[in-house]
Amino acid sequence: MQISGKSDKDGTAIKKPSCIVTYNHSMGSVDHMDQQLDSLNVLRKSYKRHRKELFLRLILQCALSTHNLYKL
Repeated sequence: MQISGKSDKDGTAIKKPSCIVTYNHSMGSVDHMDQQLDSLNVLRKSYKRHRKELFLRLILQCALSTHNLYKL
């Protein structure tokens, strides 16, 4: 267990397993992008869901990438 660098409401340090702390430290931009895109669930169930889902996922990923580049 390692201290994660965060604290709870009482001010005590939060401890996490060392593998979680290492993963969070070395997490890449793909993981961040997946986390952000999962909150944008704009898809509905339909007959041609897989093609529509792939197309919308690519559009959202492109939009998020350009936004991140614009912020730099």
